[in-house]
Amino acid sequence: MVSSTNEKTEKKDGKKEEKSVVENTAYFEDAKQNRESARSAAMEALKATTQDETVDEATRTLAGEKLVKCAENMELENTIESVAGAKGFPEVCAYINEDAAVITVRASGLDQTKTATLCEIVTETANIGMDKVKIIEVK
Repeated sequence: MVSSTNEKTEKKDGKKEEKSVVENTAYFEDAKQNRESARSAAMEALKATTQDETVDEATRTLAGEKLVKCAENMELENTIESVAGAKGFPEVCAYINEDAAVITVRASGLDQTKTATLCEIVTETANIGMDKVKIIEVK
């Protein structure tokens, strides 16, 4: 069962911040399996493109670059999840796409300190700006 709500909180600077709250007991297993399935299919398509001699060289090169970037993102996601686990967040799923990250974390009431810790993990690991990090709380 999945349910989702949006909660608004006020930050120290007076600005409102919206965070999504998702409730689902099997969320992390499903999310990681779906992420891997989608990524595997995308990587297979990219790999096929790089090897297809009927495709022009520029397209094959671009597909190869995307394949490398996909592998790099997988490594960054795994690192983020491992570091987050070591810092007290055992259930985390990280998604990196382009220059943005979405982090889902099992928590009940993420405070500013915990949110800052997760953002710091992402910014230091993946070199993504804090303004490009979205934290989603899963209850």
